Amino acid sequence: SSLASLVVASTMASLFARSRPLLERNSQTMMANNTNFSSSILDRIIFRAVQPTDIPRCYQIESASYPEDEAASKSTLQYRQHHAAPFFRCAFLIDNGGSTSHTDISNGNMGGMGSPSIGGTTSTSSSISRPVKSTPMNLTQTLKGRIIGYICSTRCSSFTEEAMKSHDATGKILGIHSVVVEEKYRNSGVASAMMKDYLSAMERLNSKEGILKVKMDKIVLIAKKNLLAFYVRNGFRAMG
Repeated sequence: SSLASLVVASTMASLFARSRPLLERNSQTMMANNTNFSSSILDRIIFRAVQPTDIPRCYQIESASYPEDEAASKSTLQYRQHHAAPFFRCAFLIDNGGSTSHTDISNGNMGGMGSPSIGGTTSTSSSISRPVKSTPMNLTQTLKGRIIGYICSTRCSSFTEEAMKSHDATGKILGIHSVVVEEKYRNSGVASAMMKDYLSAMERLNSKEGILKVKMDKIVLIAKKNLLAFYVRNGFRAMG
């Protein structure tokens, strides 16, 4: 079943000591993505699960994007990837020129290993999901590129600061910690495309055919006021 939209008390926001409205996603209402896409970038993006070897790159983006008191530590990102891997997904930008040596790539949504190399470029044989604007792609090739954004979440039984510190595999709430894109790729549709992929992946996980033994009821997050419009466009609603 799809994720239900349930009311979350607006007082929860105070627990995070941030003046940010609480948002909740209504999974019944998938809003259209930003139409100002940079097709040259989006056509080169694939979405996949974050792997252990991706954590240094994710931490690099995290620490450059959030204030020090808000950014997750590398160990925290490692914890989330290890314990909540299905809920940690990234946008992987394929290098111009595409691919190199041949290997097998399964056309799925989860799994796969990445191996980092100098400069943050990654050679990956991971499973992939179709880009928002798909282009012909040889799925038997090793793709060269880099992670340019990610979304990570953990499950909890209550949306409190304490509960969000760990992952409860039976929690009915999926709390999003980070929605982040590398600065030079912002305002080009990457975040909207990444969010669309993420929410679709969560719906698949939560479906009758999905892998979750205990289904989720809702997806929630804390957002800055200047980002409210972005989240509303992507199917969330402000809770106060």
